[in-house]
Amino acid sequence: MKLGKIGIVLFAIYLGFSSFVVSATLASDSTIKADTTKAIKVVEILNTPDTIKTEFTNDTITIPNPTPVGQVIYTEHKTNLNIILDYAFPIIMLILGVLIDRIILRTTEYKRVKREGARWNSEIKSLLEPLKQQQDTFKKFIKEYCDVKNRFDIPYIYTQVLLKCEIFDSLNKADLYKYVQSLHKNDDISTKEYHKVIQVISVIKSCQNNLSDVISEMKSESNKLINLFNKYTQEYNRKLAVCLDDNLLPLAGAKLQDLYNEEINKQMPDVNILELEDSFVRPSIVILAESKGDRLSRIELRNCLQSMLDTIQGLRNEKKYIQLNLEQLMGEYSKAIETIASIKLDE
Repeated sequence: MKLGKIGIVLFAIYLGFSSFVVSATLASDSTIKADTTKAIKVVEILNTPDTIKTEFTNDTITIPNPTPVGQVIYTEHKTNLNIILDYAFPIIMLILGVLIDRIILRTTEYKRVKREGARWNSEIKSLLEPLKQQQDTFKKFIKEYCDVKNRFDIPYIYTQVLLKCEIFDSLNKADLYKYVQSLHKNDDISTKEYHKVIQVISVIKSCQNNLSDVISEMKSESNKLINLFNKYTQEYNRKLAVCLDDNLLPLAGAKLQDLYNEEINKQMPDVNILELEDSFVRPSIVILAESKGDRLSRIELRNCLQSMLDTIQGLRNEKKYIQLNLEQLMGEYSKAIETIASIKLDE
């Protein structure tokens, strides 16, 4: 509650209490007798005009000092209510103000903690479905890419935005702990439930960061390997052209050139490098092994083909790498699902 509202409440209490005290004081004064033990004041009543005596001396009127003919005595006294009004009332109002302020603060805090706790509960439970969907995405990726030997293009891995857990950065952890305490009373249980929430969020965040790193690293390494393969292919093509021009590989040179044109040139620019292992690289190695001709030229071409083969194997290893990482992440998500299901934040 704002300070303006607090002031209005205190002012209303003050008016009510003041009216009560004044009414009580007036009623008391009408019934209380004079207390002769108090300090008294004497008021002298002078002669009235019809009692004044005059003396005539040489036609001059002399009016002597009036003589007192009576006294009226009145008293000043203070009642208990007067004392309350003068001394205790400000103190009482101060105490009331402090108490009301405390009550308002505690009520406001209670409502805020309850509201924040309900928000934590709602947000943490809302992660269950995205976790399951992310697992399904990983399974589909593994099935359609990793398990398909010659699948060369990398499918897009859809990541669940909610699993970044950015929403929890705006929520108050102190209010979460107070909320858990209000639910369980026992400090050990409250602490355990609180840490379960914080830890599972931390794990999910870490998994999503790792996922981004794994995907980026796989794509980066795959691009490097593809560039290497293109480099070895161009080198192979140059050396093969020299062999054909100088007739260094009779018969074998023509076969190698036909195979190169059929499996690579005709597929450009959409060459599936993984398929080339069985359609181009290994058959070319066999042709060279059975050929006769310049030994140095055969070794150079064989080395280029072996480098291509190693590059293709590197691409297949990248597939295994991301598959292992996705399977590990799925295991972490399964544990997170179990943890969230066990968290007790419901009233």
